Amino acid sequence: MRYTVLVSSVLLALPLPILMGIVNFNAGWRPDAVIWFVLYAIAHVLLYPLARELYFCVTEPIRRGVGEMYIGGILLLIVFIFRLWIYLIVSAFAIPLGVIGFAYLGLRARHGW
Repeated sequence: MRYTVLVSSVLLALPLPILMGIVNFNAGWRPDAVIWFVLYAIAHVLLYPLARELYFCVTEPIRRGVGEMYIGGILLLIVFIFRLWIYLIVSAFAIPLGVIGFAYLGLRARHGW
């Protein structure tokens, strides 16, 4: 991984499965729900780092262009809210984005893009 650190990506992948596990535990577990939840949690934790890496690869030109700007005041609050929103979107769509990221990063490594 070029833009992200694997440990931080895995740690950022954990809150959604943990939250869903708490909600499902409070709702009452059924055996089939436990199996689906475990499969989802494993897929989410394995594919979230690829989805996050894909996001950072795609948005690299934006970060280069506005990386030197000073942001303060209310704009700083808006940026933090936007970053939280992006985290929630990437986390919610981690499995399909992770599959796309796996293919994209593989092609990128193979062809030297």
